[in-house]
Amino acid sequence: MAVKIQSSDIKISSFTPLDIDELQSFCCGCKEMDDYIRLNLSVCDENRYISTYIVRHISSNEIIALFTLANDALIIQSKEDKEDIIAENPIIAESSYVDFFLKQTSFPAINITHLAVDEKWQSRGVGRIILDIIIGTYVKYRPSGCQFVTVDAINESRVTKFYTVDNGFTPLTNCDMYKTTRRLYLPLAVFK
Repeated sequence: MAVKIQSSDIKISSFTPLDIDELQSFCCGCKEMDDYIRLNLSVCDENRYISTYIVRHISSNEIIALFTLANDALIIQSKEDKEDIIAENPIIAESSYVDFFLKQTSFPAINITHLAVDEKWQSRGVGRIILDIIIGTYVKYRPSGCQFVTVDAINESRVTKFYTVDNGFTPLTNCDMYKTTRRLYLPLAVFK
């Protein structure tokens, strides 16, 4: 079994155009993601569609992962869907916020638009460290109004298990159960 990575083993920096050459050899094992990184990441970051962060191993300075973030909104229009979210998240139900929650249709969120770990570094805890940093940033520093972390996860059992079983995300709907991606969310209220 591969040795787990500790948060002290990595450093995170904002993407720069100098990183693109090194990312040509980056491989997460998902062709669509690898192609996106090589062909579109730079232009999307440059045009502020996303903010890209590079994760390097401290001792080797090798890029071991990357993630991108974008502002998002969790849109919940039906009363039944809102009640499901409240039922699945008792912290929301127990708060004084519940009445306001039921009146809204859109909730501020941060979207993990991409999270890719190089194949050589997978199953070593890198993805979990990245999630902890993202969640910790929005819980502790509150850089903007943000009630949820969202992700449109590749609908493969390993990926959805990482988010749902291992990290507490919930599918927003079952309508995307057989699509290529699943919309998942995690309420930040559980980290108070």
